[in-house]
This record gives sequence, C-alpha cells and structure tokens, in this order.
Amino acid sequence: MQATRVYRNGILGFCLNMGSGRRVLESCRWWPECWGIKRGSPPRRSARTRCSVVDFRFVSANAELYQETIRNRKVDADVHQVVGLYEEFKKLRAEESQLRSARNENAGQMKKMKAMTAEEREQCILEGKELKARIAELELELQRVETSLNEEAAKLPNLIHPDAPIGPEENAAVLQMVGSKPEFDFEVKSHLELGEALDLFDFENAARVAGNKFYYLRNEAARMRQ
Repeated sequence: MQATRVYRNGILGFCLNMGSGRRVLESCRWWPECWGIKRGSPPRRSARTRCSVVDFRFVSANAELYQETIRNRKVDADVHQVVGLYEEFKKLRAEESQLRSARNENAGQMKKMKAMTAEEREQCILEGKELKARIAELELELQRVETSLNEEAAKLPNLIHPDAPIGPEENAAVLQMVGSKPEFDFEVKSHLELGEALDLFDFENAARVAGNKFYYLRNEAARMRQ
C-alpha cells in the first residue's frame, strides 16, 4: 500500500495506491471532478434512508467506474447488484407513496359515510382495510430491500484517484518530498531495541506464554501503563 500526497484547495490529502484492500482516506472519496464528473446537489433522503451515506444516484450514474475500481482493488462487491436494488427500492417507495395517497383519500371519504348507501359504506370500509394491509406488506418489503441495499453498498470501495498508480508499491510515484531525512552520528535503534536494552520489554518470557509477537512490560514501562 502506498500513500500519494495530493493537494486540493490548500488542504493536504492522501490517496492510497492499493493492489488489494478497499479503504481510501475520506479526503479522496468524493472528488468526482477528478474524473470529469459534475456532481449535482446532494440527494434528499427520507427518514427511511437517512442513515445511509452513499449517494446512490452517483453510484448508478457511474457504475462502470465503480466496477473498474472493484477490479483494481480486488474486493468482493457488485455495483450492478447495488444499482438493481436501488431501482427496486425506488419502485417500491413510489408504490408506497401512491398507496398512502389512496388511503388518505379513502379516509376523507369515510368522513362522508352518512351520505352513503349501505353498500357504498361497506365498499369504502373494505377498501380502507385492503389499503392498510397492502401498505403494511409493502413496508416489510421496503425494509428487506433497504437492508440488502445498504449491506451491498457498504461493500463498495472508495473510488481511486485517477492519478494514483494501480498495482504493487513499486508502481507508486512520489509527487513531493517535504523536508529531509535526519542524519545521526550514531547507530539508530528502533523502539523495540531501546526498550529491551533499558529492560522495559520482556519478549522471551512472553513468547513462552503467549507465542511470538507478544511482550511483557517491565519496570518503568509497566508503571507508565498503569
């Protein structure tokens, strides 16, 4: 994994050059203008979808770009499934809106039941019950589709910046070096070497108990931990 420094509006951000994996820093996530894409205003979300942070309209309009990113990042995701679920969600939501409008109209008719015949009253009541039952069924279906939609959308990787090289770390390009590497007139040791030399870490006994890559804190290090 290689981080490439980029600047946008004077703000330092990083894009990750990744042959595999899926995450990229948020500073690079929504830069559609980098791909020549113009973004409109953010989509309005209902209470049902307000927890989602995915712009499904943007994903649908740029499905092939996402599919290419999925291939380059080698992640298990399917943007076309997300687009299909989003279309199904929109269709169900539109149907729900129509049914609720019909139910409101039916409720208004019930206020005039005194002027109806017995047959008309019975028909009005029956229609109200059918609408209520259908709306309840539709809400369950919407919940199922929304859950699947958010689960699949969560698998989508962030888009790779178009200037970020694809492949192993050797393909990464350094855009700018800030400062210089410090030089010392003595051998530089890692924090592990320093800690062991100062009797702060105990790797040998910890490895016997918990295996390699474990350690005990000793003396001042243990007191600092407390």
